[in-house]
Amino acid sequence: MAIFEMRNAEEAKKVIAGLDNTPMDRAHTFHAYRYADIVSVLANSEEVALPVKEKFAPLAKATEYIEDAHKWMDDPLQRDQFCIRYNNNTEVYWCDSPNPISALDKTNQSLSLSLDKVMWSPLGTYLATFHSKGVILHAGPQLMECGRFSHVGVDALLFSSQERYAVTWNGQLGVTYKDAICIWDVASNQVLRKFPCTDKLWPSYSFSADERFLATKGTNGIGIFELPSMQMVPRSCFGVPNIREFTWSPAGSLLAYTIPETNGKPATVVVLDVARDARVQAVSFTNVEEVQIAWAPSGEFLAVVVARYPKKRGKNLTYQISVVRVKERNAPSDALVLAEKVEQLRWEPQGTRFALLTAAASGARNVSFYSVYRQKGGERVNETCLLYTVTNKPCNNLFWSPMGNYLLIAGLGTTLKGRLEFWDVTAQASLKEQEHFSCTNVEWSPNGHFCVTSSCYNTSNKQDYENGYDVWDNRGERVFHTRLPRFISLQFRPWPLATLSEEQRKNDYENGYDVWDNRGERVFHTRLPRFISLQFRPWPLATLSEEQRKNVKKMLPLTSEKYRKQHEQMEALKHISEIRKKLEAIDAFLAKKKELCEKMAAVEAERKQRFGKEPERVEVSRLVEEVIDVTEEVC
Repeated sequence: MAIFEMRNAEEAKKVIAGLDNTPMDRAHTFHAYRYADIVSVLANSEEVALPVKEKFAPLAKATEYIEDAHKWMDDPLQRDQFCIRYNNNTEVYWCDSPNPISALDKTNQSLSLSLDKVMWSPLGTYLATFHSKGVILHAGPQLMECGRFSHVGVDALLFSSQERYAVTWNGQLGVTYKDAICIWDVASNQVLRKFPCTDKLWPSYSFSADERFLATKGTNGIGIFELPSMQMVPRSCFGVPNIREFTWSPAGSLLAYTIPETNGKPATVVVLDVARDARVQAVSFTNVEEVQIAWAPSGEFLAVVVARYPKKRGKNLTYQISVVRVKERNAPSDALVLAEKVEQLRWEPQGTRFALLTAAASGARNVSFYSVYRQKGGERVNETCLLYTVTNKPCNNLFWSPMGNYLLIAGLGTTLKGRLEFWDVTAQASLKEQEHFSCTNVEWSPNGHFCVTSSCYNTSNKQDYENGYDVWDNRGERVFHTRLPRFISLQFRPWPLATLSEEQRKNDYENGYDVWDNRGERVFHTRLPRFISLQFRPWPLATLSEEQRKNVKKMLPLTSEKYRKQHEQMEALKHISEIRKKLEAIDAFLAKKKELCEKMAAVEAERKQRFGKEPERVEVSRLVEEVIDVTEEVC
């Protein structure tokens, strides 16, 4: 027990707020009280205990039942919905071809009364709109208001994975703002607890994937709270100073955090099982400049990207990638050493591959694809290996399709002029190269059928040039194109795939079909959710006579060597229409050139006959200039 004397009452309140209810170890907790409260308790014989600390009310039942909350999933065409915000308007559309179709009645104007920020919940049940006094939740077929989070000046919102809880932040920093962070029960719209915020990086609070815990980073480690009681529990990561980054696994209650290199102690990445309070793995590195971690979407692998100082001066940084297999016994890890700078690492959704964007010393950017398994002797070996590398790609971002296999290699911003390249990872082939000038954002539809690139309004310089969005299919063909004034954002409505079991999800993502030609070459590859069957429409050959059928077979092209070469050449030339246009332009140019040459010859012959001398050079030069002008016009 200790007694501290402060200069004034305000300072005493700050000390009590900072020290009270601080865990000392697993069995002891430090408490702080005002001296006046202790004296009043001792003076009053009827009181036998110190003032009761703040209690948090139990969860209440949902205030209102939401009818047809997932009615949009019954769409017979299995279309996705997306929400756009532009020029003080919020609209929701079906992603259809050739044009998007409005999903809401025009009478619903409540969505447009919000601020510029709107967002979907993780399962697509709610559309949250931000207002000066809090957040309003919308649900149902017409997205009518169904709940509110009253938090004045709210600036950010984060849902838990299954939409049971949410956290809001009003942008205030410092221990004096006690209600800067609010934890909510979504169904009842009830506040579970309030916190001050000392970290300007959002999100400073994060939910575990199983919604059992809430974690936040502090000066003395990571504080973990149980849900829904919101009581702090002492864990192994509490009391560890200088934690730089932490992130939950997408599955279960595994927590990974990084400790930077200080005072000769190596940098460490720790994987902690919070439910069992046990360390799964700890990987240490020396001579470290920066450490980044990235979970695989399945939660089975953790990638650690480390930038290390060279042992000798004058050399560039070296990069190392360690893949920790957290689901295997003792959580072994593989290490890859790279000479090029690692700019991005992106895991394939529902897969075991990842894409790596690197920059060479010359400035060229390369995209490499890795797998956490190696095929050796017909068997799969647990070893991270390089599949292949695509060199010299002018890009700065990578975006996987939610269904995997397809990757968009994008050069966002005005520097790279919005260059886009759609890539088939399995086939190792470029599908299409496109361009969306000043593109700033990329969003894939949940089913992976469409990709949207958008150029959003820049609030810093108020630039409103070419704002809008383009819709592409997964083969890189443009489906829709529009420009909107003061365009803010486009967000696809998520699908609640997390409600499926692991086996159902695995089987669902394996469904689809491949198209092959008669020489065994793959022509098309796709994976579709709930894929049932594929049937070709038969040709009525049975209605022909035997002699007619023989004649039809004779008319079929023979598989000769000449035909095979011609067919391969035609397969290589995918844009036949563009080639035909160029050939027609060349023919027109040659015809025009021939006509002008004949005209020049006739003029020369006529002048020689009249004047008996060489033609004037100026006249000939004019005809040559005319030929050049025609050439430029045709080209």
